[in-house]
This record gives sequence, structure tokens and C-alpha cells, in this order.
Amino acid sequence: MMNLRAVIFVFGIGVAVLGTAVSKAQRGTPGASEGSEGVVANPNENVSPLPADDCNAEAGQYAVGMRATPALLDELKAKTRATVVRVLREGQPVTREYRFGRLNVIVDRSQRIVRIYCG
Repeated sequence: MMNLRAVIFVFGIGVAVLGTAVSKAQRGTPGASEGSEGVVANPNENVSPLPADDCNAEAGQYAVGMRATPALLDELKAKTRATVVRVLREGQPVTREYRFGRLNVIVDRSQRIVRIYCG
């Protein structure tokens, strides 16, 4: 009988602690100052904004049909304000994620540029 009372006592303590934690969580955010109960922090407050997408593929369209040389790729990077240039062959499988500031240059077998786009 004594063991059952001890188990019930411990269980009761656990329920009380859990109830207190839930009650505090419902009253306000952790670290909130006195008198600010019920105020919810801005969920976007600590999230950094998305990077600016400055890539401008239109500025590099003049290079379509030209041979993709390292010098031309550097020039395209500067003129399109891209942060990185990715050269791909026609029909090559590629990842589909959008990457801010990336210039994609599609070339054919003879290294001639057939398409330029950002992402």
C-alpha cells in the first residue's frame, strides 16, 4: 500500500509540474518583460531576409551563339551581376533548385552558347 501511495504522489508531482509549464507557455513568450503577457513575438524577427536576386540574364543575351570562353564567361558574370556562372551542356541533367545570383549558360557540343538564364 505504501508503494502505491508513493507512485500516486510522484505522478501527482509530475502532473503539477507539467500543468505549470503549460500555464506559463500560454501566458506569454519566454523572456517577455513584466506587463507584456499575451504579446507574441514576431516570428520573422530573427529570420534574415532573402538575398537580392540581382542576376539579369537579359544583359547577357548578346552572347548567345558565341563560343563560351573563360574570358566571355567572366564578362557575362560581370554584365549580368551574377555571383556564380554555371556552364551546362544541352540535355545535361541538372538540379532544379533556384539559386539567387546564379547565371546558367547552356552550350552545345562545340561550346557555343544556346541559352542564358538566371536561377
